[in-house]
Amino acid sequence: MFRDIDTVQDELDEAKARLNVLENNENEDEYEAMLDEEGPVQVGCLSFDPSAILRELDPTAYACGFSDFNDAEQSELMDKVKELEDELEELKKEAAAEKEGTSDSI
Repeated sequence: MFRDIDTVQDELDEAKARLNVLENNENEDEYEAMLDEEGPVQVGCLSFDPSAILRELDPTAYACGFSDFNDAEQSELMDKVKELEDELEELKKEAAAEKEGTSDSI
Protein backbone atom coordinates (compact mmCIF):
# COMPACT_ATOMS: atom_id res chain seq x y z
CA MET A 1 0.00 0.00 0.00
CA PHE A 2 1.37 3.38 -1.00
CA ARG A 3 1.19 6.15 1.57
CA ASP A 4 1.92 9.74 0.71
CA ILE A 5 4.11 12.17 2.62
CA ASP A 6 1.17 14.25 3.89
CA THR A 7 -0.61 11.22 5.36
CA VAL A 8 2.50 10.03 7.18
CA GLN A 9 3.28 13.56 8.37
CA ASP A 10 -0.26 13.89 9.77
CA GLU A 11 0.05 10.57 11.62
CA LEU A 12 3.43 11.64 12.97
CA ASP A 13 2.06 14.98 14.18
CA GLU A 14 -0.85 13.20 15.91
CA ALA A 15 1.46 10.70 17.59
CA LYS A 16 3.78 13.47 18.80
CA ALA A 17 0.82 15.47 20.14
CA ARG A 18 -0.44 12.41 22.02
CA LEU A 19 3.05 11.79 23.38
CA ASN A 20 3.15 15.37 24.63
CA VAL A 21 -0.16 14.82 26.47
CA LEU A 22 1.27 11.73 28.16
CA GLU A 23 4.58 13.37 29.04
CA ASN A 24 2.72 16.24 30.69
CA ASN A 25 0.33 13.89 32.54
CA GLU A 26 -2.67 15.62 30.96
CA ASN A 27 -4.67 12.39 30.66
CA GLU A 28 -5.62 11.62 34.25
CA ASP A 29 -9.27 11.44 33.20
CA GLU A 30 -8.42 8.50 30.92
CA TYR A 31 -6.70 6.68 33.79
CA GLU A 32 -9.70 7.25 36.02
CA ALA A 33 -12.07 6.05 33.29
CA MET A 34 -10.03 2.86 33.01
CA LEU A 35 -10.18 2.35 36.79
CA ASP A 36 -13.93 3.00 36.79
CA GLU A 37 -14.78 0.66 33.88
CA GLU A 38 -16.38 -1.95 36.13
CA GLY A 39 -18.69 0.61 37.70
CA PRO A 40 -19.00 2.01 41.20
CA VAL A 41 -18.27 0.16 44.42
CA GLN A 42 -21.29 -0.19 46.68
CA VAL A 43 -20.83 0.34 50.43
CA GLY A 44 -24.18 -0.01 52.09
CA CYS A 45 -26.49 2.40 50.32
CA LEU A 46 -23.58 4.52 49.05
CA SER A 47 -21.58 4.10 45.87
CA PHE A 48 -18.05 5.28 45.09
CA ASP A 49 -15.95 5.30 41.95
CA PRO A 50 -12.92 2.99 42.25
CA SER A 51 -10.66 5.82 41.07
CA ALA A 52 -11.84 8.07 43.92
CA ILE A 53 -11.33 5.28 46.46
CA LEU A 54 -7.79 4.61 45.28
CA ARG A 55 -6.91 8.30 44.99
CA GLU A 56 -8.17 9.07 48.51
CA LEU A 57 -7.13 5.94 50.40
CA ASP A 58 -3.78 5.23 48.75
CA PRO A 59 -2.46 8.24 46.81
CA THR A 60 0.90 6.51 46.31
CA ALA A 61 -0.69 3.48 44.62
CA TYR A 62 -2.86 5.82 42.55
CA ALA A 63 0.20 7.81 41.42
CA CYS A 64 2.20 4.65 40.66
CA GLY A 65 -0.70 3.20 38.68
CA PHE A 66 -1.09 6.42 36.72
CA SER A 67 2.62 6.44 35.97
CA ASP A 68 2.51 2.81 34.78
CA PHE A 69 -0.60 3.59 32.70
CA ASN A 70 1.25 6.42 30.94
CA ASP A 71 4.56 4.60 30.61
CA ALA A 72 2.97 1.71 28.71
CA GLU A 73 1.38 3.99 26.11
CA GLN A 74 4.44 6.25 25.91
CA SER A 75 6.64 3.28 25.07
CA GLU A 76 4.32 2.19 22.26
CA LEU A 77 4.02 5.74 20.95
CA MET A 78 7.77 6.32 20.96
CA ASP A 79 8.18 3.21 18.80
CA LYS A 80 5.43 4.43 16.47
CA VAL A 81 7.00 7.91 16.21
CA LYS A 82 10.35 6.35 15.28
CA GLU A 83 8.71 4.16 12.62
CA LEU A 84 6.78 7.10 11.17
CA GLU A 85 9.90 9.29 11.12
CA ASP A 86 11.77 6.55 9.27
CA GLU A 87 8.90 6.08 6.82
CA LEU A 88 8.65 9.83 6.23
CA GLU A 89 12.37 10.11 5.61
CA GLU A 90 12.21 7.25 3.11
CA LEU A 91 9.23 8.80 1.31
CA LYS A 92 11.04 12.13 1.07
CA LYS A 93 14.13 10.42 -0.37
CA GLU A 94 11.99 8.61 -2.93
CA ALA A 95 10.23 11.85 -3.88
CA ALA A 96 13.56 13.65 -4.27
CA ALA A 97 14.97 10.82 -6.38
CA GLU A 98 11.83 10.80 -8.51
CA LYS A 99 12.03 14.55 -8.97
CA GLU A 100 15.70 14.34 -9.87
CA GLY A 101 14.98 11.56 -12.36
CA THR A 102 12.24 13.67 -13.97
CA SER A 103 14.48 16.73 -14.29
CA ASP A 104 17.28 14.61 -15.80
CA SER A 105 15.00 13.39 -18.57
CA ILE A 106 14.05 16.92 -19.69
